[in-house]
Amino acid sequence: MTKEQTKDIMKINTSFNFNLSLDYILTCFMPFLFAMLVIFDFPPNIRRADYSQLGNTVINGLVILFFCITAVYFFKRFQWSIRNVLACLFVAGFFVYQSVHTYSGQFQFSVSTALTALLICEFLLLDTFSKLKVFHYFRKIMVVLLFLGILVYGMRMLLGTGLFEKAYFYSKVLAAHGYYYLHFSHFYILEGGYVSRMCGPFNEPGVVGTFAALLLIADQFNLRKIGNLILLVAGVLSFSLAFFILCAGYVVFCAITEKRKDLLAMIMVGLFLLVYLLPYLRSVNPVVDELAARFEISGKGLAGDNRTNRAYDAFFAVYMQTEERWLGLGTGVNDRFGATLSYKDLIIDYGLVGFACLMLGLLLLPMAGKWGERKCIYFVLLFLISIYQRPNVMTLSYLALLFGGVEYIFARSMEMSDAEASVPLWLSEQPAGLPFSGLKE
Repeated sequence: MTKEQTKDIMKINTSFNFNLSLDYILTCFMPFLFAMLVIFDFPPNIRRADYSQLGNTVINGLVILFFCITAVYFFKRFQWSIRNVLACLFVAGFFVYQSVHTYSGQFQFSVSTALTALLICEFLLLDTFSKLKVFHYFRKIMVVLLFLGILVYGMRMLLGTGLFEKAYFYSKVLAAHGYYYLHFSHFYILEGGYVSRMCGPFNEPGVVGTFAALLLIADQFNLRKIGNLILLVAGVLSFSLAFFILCAGYVVFCAITEKRKDLLAMIMVGLFLLVYLLPYLRSVNPVVDELAARFEISGKGLAGDNRTNRAYDAFFAVYMQTEERWLGLGTGVNDRFGATLSYKDLIIDYGLVGFACLMLGLLLLPMAGKWGERKCIYFVLLFLISIYQRPNVMTLSYLALLFGGVEYIFARSMEMSDAEASVPLWLSEQPAGLPFSGLKE
């Protein structure tokens, strides 16, 4: 072999290795970039123009930039399966109906609405491997953000309020009852109740509690992972009613289907103590006081169910006796009651028919081809239960959690069922020539 031939072979090998490395970097970086889009879709306080106009503008610019980059890269990876296309049509139909069926009677369709729909459809059209990578990075980023939130919460508890600035709470209704934020940088703590409640970088503790619970459920409460321990601690420190109910619901589902009578007995005893004894344990310490207040049952229901007000409940009771209850009054009618977060919002806006269609779509589309896996069914049902207090789920963050979580659970079940597999099955479908990257912690 001549020197010239040897040089040519070395150039070919160098070019091949460079292309392989570039493909590998893009395969890891692009899902991470899209996971950042999922994070930016949340309503964190940094996006609130009232607190940081510059931060809001910068994030909006990054969203557009990241969307363009990821859309160009992932276009060739789009999977035009019947399920994915139907999911996109479902999302498009929702936003069109939301824009046409309005309380004011005027067509309401903005650039931000179109961008939200495009971002959701981009995620839904991704192949399974890319969805899993996006979900993986999304979970990692959430763990990091909540870990920082826990550190800030610890500073509040140990060092007092000297390092924190005070800001008004986003809900004027609750702000009128004495609720406010303490924040250090862009990490917030809700004050004004029995105990300080961790918000992390988000606008309320309920966001932390809901997502922490569902991410734990997706990973089947594997507390051997440090990330899951962080999610657990963050959920507890949020004192979110949703966190405790979703976690308890998962345990109940597992106990019933696995016929664990001992576990069911423990659950029943725990519920009895929680509902009937905890409200009487007042003034023991602030933590018990907060839990007692949120789980106390009165003639109006569970005290922690504070997503509506009297005027809203009275309006809903009258509304349910009218003919408009079938198709709804249209988008925007709930604005008159201030900040409310309840499944009733969906019924008022879209009617019982629209509410039923939305619930069926969120149940059937993620579960297509996965009805044999019980853990997927638990996850989707608990996601639907969370709509009771968090109805605004037609966003990128919630749908990435729903569809990505189902894919993650299903892939894990397939991996566990294949005892001879040396790597997770969802990684065996990655593009040829790419080294094993690993999704495990």
